[in-house]
Amino acid sequence: MTAPGSETTSPSAAMTLADLGFGQRGIVVGMGEADATQKRRLTAFGLVRGTEISLDRAAPMGNPRAYSLLGYRLSLRNEDARTILLQIA
Repeated sequence: MTAPGSETTSPSAAMTLADLGFGQRGIVVGMGEADATQKRRLTAFGLVRGTEISLDRAAPMGNPRAYSLLGYRLSLRNEDARTILLQIA
């Protein structure tokens, strides 16, 4: 049994957005550990269940990284990207 408000995902969805590599496409399946404010902010960016996302660019040191979703590009720190759970598309 899971705690109220926790996301359940399949074992193949253990990947996070921060793990996505160049040339890979993922589908958002949920959010992991994040406070309510962070979840609202990420949801407002369009990071909701079913959204397809791909990695476009990364800063020279790998943080932040730019992702394409819903017809626009979003830059996120790896810390924030680790809260988004994906399934490879």
